[in-house]
Amino acid sequence: MREILFRGKRIDNGEWVYGYYIAVFSHSIVDNRGVAFEVESKTIGQYTGLTDKNGKKIFEGDICKGNEYSDEDNLFIIKYGNYKTDDWKEKYVSNTYQFGWYAEFINTKKQVHLVSPNGIEVIGNIFDKEESE
Repeated sequence: MREILFRGKRIDNGEWVYGYYIAVFSHSIVDNRGVAFEVESKTIGQYTGLTDKNGKKIFEGDICKGNEYSDEDNLFIIKYGNYKTDDWKEKYVSNTYQFGWYAEFINTKKQVHLVSPNGIEVIGNIFDKEESE
């Protein structure tokens, strides 16, 4: 069974907190072992159930590189939802929409189903990247 886990950045100090997601009065809260922290709702991401090549948990919003999906220069973002695919497996029904975890390449915006973490390395996330720009 896949571990259900969320993360979000705390509003009070900007640190990441991990635990259960709870929505209270339109505020997003992550409950970490009984302690509730208010987090920025846009930073909430769910754990994919996969780990990268270094054993780091892969979350929605992570920026990754490597693996059979791309070369080292083409980074991708982990997302969840409906995605458009033109994968070779769908050659008879191309450009169809599917639902689930997928990788969206930063340079090309191509989307592929995230099946295997082989060779993937998490190098950051979209939320910390925004702050550094």
